[in-house]
Amino acid sequence: MKTVKQWKRVGRRIETKYGISYSMYQNIHYWMKKNFGKAGKCENENCSGKSTKYGWALKIGYIYEKNRENFVMLCSSCHSKQDTTEFQRKKMSKLWKGATREYHYVPIIVEKNGIKTRYPSIKSFLEESGLKRSSVKDVLYGKNKTLFGNKISYAN
Repeated sequence: MKTVKQWKRVGRRIETKYGISYSMYQNIHYWMKKNFGKAGKCENENCSGKSTKYGWALKIGYIYEKNRENFVMLCSSCHSKQDTTEFQRKKMSKLWKGATREYHYVPIIVEKNGIKTRYPSIKSFLEESGLKRSSVKDVLYGKNKTLFGNKISYAN
């Protein structure tokens, strides 16, 4: 399963999506595990109960600090559902369809030197440009900003 990128590099420091350093993030999780043990159950009432892996998750709307009240025990399924926004779910569903035939027929817009060109499908752009599908996917999913000067985005 592909995951949403949670880290970004800020100069020489790695920062989390919560705006704290990676080392602080690890420190808080170490403190939680040391003081409250490993998460051993899911505290979500709507949990399907199928997952057997558990972890500490930051509650929605709370900030990262050494405070037990800011965290909840969740199974891996509920944790990923909580951390993923609706926009990210839609974006990932397009990503997961990458290996299917449908993916090739999603319209895209390619911008180079301020000139926007609409392609009826990713497949048509790949055939014309001769580029690799994985390179185009990296730009569409935000891993890279451009591909040889081309900005690629989904047509709405």
